[in-house]
Parts: sequence; C-alpha cells; structure tokens
Amino acid sequence: MNTTNLRDLREEMKKLGFSETLTTQMEDRMIAGEKEFVLHDQVAAQKGHVGIDLHFRQSNSSEFFYLNRLEATRHWGRGLEKGQQYMILGINKDGEIAVMTGADSLREAIRTYQSMSGFKGEVELAAGSSLEDRVRMATMEGGRETYVATEFKSDFDRPELAQVFWLDRGRSFTREQAANLMQGRSVYREDLLSRDGKPYSAWLQLDLEARDRAKEKPIGQEKDGQEQDGPEKGGEEKVQANLPLKKFYDNYGFDLAEVLSAYKIKELEDVDKAELLQAKLKEGNRVAVTVEKDGKETGVMVETSVRYGKLNFYDLKGGIEKREQFEKVQDRKVDKGLEVVRDKARSEKKSLETGQGIGI
Repeated sequence: MNTTNLRDLREEMKKLGFSETLTTQMEDRMIAGEKEFVLHDQVAAQKGHVGIDLHFRQSNSSEFFYLNRLEATRHWGRGLEKGQQYMILGINKDGEIAVMTGADSLREAIRTYQSMSGFKGEVELAAGSSLEDRVRMATMEGGRETYVATEFKSDFDRPELAQVFWLDRGRSFTREQAANLMQGRSVYREDLLSRDGKPYSAWLQLDLEARDRAKEKPIGQEKDGQEQDGPEKGGEEKVQANLPLKKFYDNYGFDLAEVLSAYKIKELEDVDKAELLQAKLKEGNRVAVTVEKDGKETGVMVETSVRYGKLNFYDLKGGIEKREQFEKVQDRKVDKGLEVVRDKARSEKKSLETGQGIGI
C-alpha cells in the first residue's frame, strides 16, 4: 500500500466531510488487498435518511486507489442505529433459517431482498444488531409481499431516487451537500469549471421531477460542469443515469445577503452569526433561526428558494410558515451584521476576479 496515496485519500475524505471511522474502514480495506470496494454512510434527512455509497477502485496500472464517486439514495424510512445492520432471511417451510445475509445500506438490502423473490418459503427483510432483537421491515412469499412496515412503505412503493456525484481530483459535492441536494434543496459552489476549464460559481439544485430517464447509462455524464471519461480508461462499469442539475448562475440575480435582508431574523444583527447563517444556507442546509411571531420571539427553520428569489420558513416540526409574516417593512433596512458580511463577500469576489483576470 502506497503511504502517499493513503495520506491523500485520508485528506480527501476529510474535505468531503466523512468521519474518521469511515476513513479507518477505507484504510483497512486497502490493507486487506481488496482491489475494489464500497463503503456505506448515512445522513439524517428532514424525513427518513440519505444513504451514501463511496466507491473505491485500485488503478489497473499502479498500486494507487481512487475514490471514484459517491452514490446518494433518498430513503423515507429511518436509517440504521449504531451497531445495527440490515438482514435478509430466507425461512423454509419448517420455519428454519435457510439463507441469511447482511447489508450495511438500505439500498443494498432492498435489492438483495427483491432478488430472492423465487425463494421457496418466506423472505424477511429486517434491521437490528442480532437475530433476536431484529425488527421486521418487510416479508414476502412466492414473490408476493405479505407485509411492509408503514415506516418503510414509501421506500418500496416509490421509484428509487438515486444520484451519482463524480470526483475530480478530490473535488466534488461534500457529504452534507449531497444529502441536501437529495432533499430538493439548493447548494452554492464557487469551485465549478466549465467544459473549457473556466471557473464559475452557481447555485445548484436537482430536478427531482425529471425521472423519465434510461435505467442505465455508461460513465461519461457531466460532472460539476465538466465531462467525465470514467475512473479508468476503457472501463466497462455502468451506473444509473443522473437527474439533471438546475444551475442558477450569479447573473440569475439571487443575492443571498440581499434576500436575507428582507426578513426580520435576529441572527442577522450579529456579524459572526450572520456569516455562519449564510455559510450554512449555501451548503443547502435548513437552518434554525430566531424570529418574532405574534409578538414573541420564536424559533423557526429556514432554507433558500433560489428559483423564486425567496426564503422558505418552517416550524420546528416541519410545517410550512408564511414567509410574509417575517418580512420587514418597505424600507427593509439592512442589519449591521449582514452588511459587514456582504461587504466582505464583495471584497473577496473582487480580489478573486482580479487574480483570475476575469472582467467584472
């Protein structure tokens, strides 16, 4: 195992926001001599969770390993708790377990479960830390479902919502950004490259309604504004086709600082809090803020609505709040903290454009 390669991959994992535990798993698999492997992670969503599969492969021409891509899948059921795994059991007519296999991701578990439709007996999909404490998620017999837990019904009934996020020299959507995109939110990136290699910034959002696409498509889809030839020249691997990305460039007119200034959000009165709020929103997060409602300070959640140039507000249980009740009066005086953040952003943008020789 090449120590320089390991160091670079560890740094890549850290930049993308993955845990030290997952990084250690990567190292163990490399030491074990596996040429290709997948690691599984999950991120809690507003409802359910987002599963993330990290695909590693060793080069055909060297000892170097590469993290080729992340595959994110939206699930509406809860994820695994610490120490748990998914179990797929084949139970024969005598009630004995004839087949048992495990899975670390719900996507993998459902696929394995469905592949056993021809088993003569009952097939059970469950989750737990042991056979004794497992919780049934679904069962089928003779290829026909006999039970699906209410919490997981959407995962069986809805078409799978999955997306591939390519890596380019360690640069890609982070763990946090990928999970937010899968929930329909927008992410702002300043490190994008056009097809001809020119840098640009944009808000990005998955077009979740565009599901009429081919089941499979060869590697070579657009990634972050560039074309991809695949992790290995001549590789035969195929992955599911991606949903298209909506791109809202800077000239679209969505200025986050300007949009925020239209609302009575207490955090905007403090420079550091205003800066942190903007950073979290740019990552695609739904963020807790303090507003005034019915004459009292209360906590709500806020996220960007880039397409419509607005913010979306929710109560702490996820219910929709009318944004109009949090708007300022017509003069919309800018809060001190937000004004400082805005001036800083303008200064940094001007310095970047000057350094790159890009006209303003």
